Amino acid sequence: MSNLRIQRLIGCLAFAFPLALLLVVSIRGLEIPHSLSAYYYTPVRPVFVAFLIAIGTLLIVYRADKTERRLSNVYGLAVICLALVPTKVCVTPTDCFDSTILFASRWVHYPAAAIFFLGAACHSRYLFSRTDRRRLSVIFKRLGDFLFFLIGVLVLLVLTKWSKGTPLIFCVQMLMVWLFALSWLLKGYLSSNSEHLCQVSSAKTH
Repeated sequence: MSNLRIQRLIGCLAFAFPLALLLVVSIRGLEIPHSLSAYYYTPVRPVFVAFLIAIGTLLIVYRADKTERRLSNVYGLAVICLALVPTKVCVTPTDCFDSTILFASRWVHYPAAAIFFLGAACHSRYLFSRTDRRRLSVIFKRLGDFLFFLIGVLVLLVLTKWSKGTPLIFCVQMLMVWLFALSWLLKGYLSSNSEHLCQVSSAKTH
């Protein structure tokens, strides 16, 4: 699979991920969980796990320069970890689930979530922005900056519990996932244009 296809797939899957969860929840008439992690303990679990493993796997098989490859490998593994190691959470603001699953651990799940979002922010801010296309470079940097800002907001919400009884954490996480998706879709667009220019240049040479 080409890097261009991987970039587009990561972007499309990440964009569809929260929408798919919301769709299944609405079809089943369930209350919207207060966070993305809480979907693990709902009937949407297969969708939740499948999307995360697919995105994580694509990040791991993605091939670029050495720095990009290492970063995508690290937070790709973190994404898979999010799918396989859930945390004990409240499914809804009024229904807390006391997990009996032995491998459920917030001490693994939360650091994995932090690595994923920080990796996504760094990838956009410092690596994807390395392009001669000045406007796109600025967009990648702003996407990364916004992700860093939302990470701070998310930490604040979790520590202060201001969002208790509301799906605010889920909304912030959904926006973060969409920023991650947009970053990869733009990278795919950039790669597509570069590939097209190379083909035109090669055709003119011959």
